Amino acid sequence: MEFKKRTIMEIADMICGNFKVEESVFRYRSGSYLTEFFEDCSTNYRHDGSTRNQWVAETLRQILAEPQPSANVPSATFSRVIRTLMDPGDAVNEGSERAGALKLLNTTLAREGFEAFYGPDKQCYLRHIGSGAVAASSPSPHRPFTPAELQRRELLTAYLDRASEDELIQEVFAPRPSGETRKLGTDCPFSVSHCVRPFVFVLGNRPRFTL
Repeated sequence: MEFKKRTIMEIADMICGNFKVEESVFRYRSGSYLTEFFEDCSTNYRHDGSTRNQWVAETLRQILAEPQPSANVPSATFSRVIRTLMDPGDAVNEGSERAGALKLLNTTLAREGFEAFYGPDKQCYLRHIGSGAVAASSPSPHRPFTPAELQRRELLTAYLDRASEDELIQEVFAPRPSGETRKLGTDCPFSVSHCVRPFVFVLGNRPRFTL
């Protein structure tokens, strides 16, 4: 996805906080705080000492070039950037609802056919104006597991430790019609357990699960 240069530079200035201190509705971020900002977005971008807004603009271009879920939805990383930028806890010269910052951001995003809004969870999301599609940022892979996720992981670990290969095939893998087996690269005429067995063997060399 590509945004106009003007749009990218305006968002870069918001991330940098390049406004008069007494009027700004965005935090001022020096180079080290820009690195921290992008770390909070679950990226590895680190400020290299160059002009702040130019560096942020180039970083945004790289983020926008990442794979998109659909034509009207930007990358998950860009959604996290907007979410981090509009954190209610970073309000400056206004309340935590951040009405001024939201207005300024939406004036910029409208140029690209998007608008930002706060959900019931007080997190900021992006919506494509034409289609109404909402871009939801994916959870950070570095966040702590929730209690429910920890419980599911324990149950899954216990099941995998005791289940036989045949049980896994019967419980996890459903039989596929011959057309589907051809898509997987095999025309196996035998039972599903024989057809899937090489696939299970490959999985055996991978991590058991990902949360």
